[in-house]
Amino acid sequence: MRNSIFYGDEFQAICRRWWAAVSQNVDPSTMADTKIPKMSYFYVQTKLYIELVGVSELTSGVDAFQSDYVIDSSSEGGVSFRRFCVFLFEVVDTWTSSTTAEEYCALPSD
Repeated sequence: MRNSIFYGDEFQAICRRWWAAVSQNVDPSTMADTKIPKMSYFYVQTKLYIELVGVSELTSGVDAFQSDYVIDSSSEGGVSFRRFCVFLFEVVDTWTSSTTAEEYCALPSD
């Protein structure tokens, strides 16, 4: 079930929207070769954390942001689209109460 959500059109469209919001002038045909820098990754983490947990808890997430970046960038100078999608999926997986596509795809998109 989770794999079908991850690879489904709706979740992949969410990944592409978030990716487009943080990557500059990315040609969709080269998206797989593009990496986003640390600050763009932190921006998404911060935005989602505030939305899901609240601004009052933000300081407790900062250390996790750093360690997530180290893992997700694999020392490659940025986060790939594939790892970015995995990151988004892990966020959703943590904060959802079910494994329905509707709940997984209700990720904030602004």
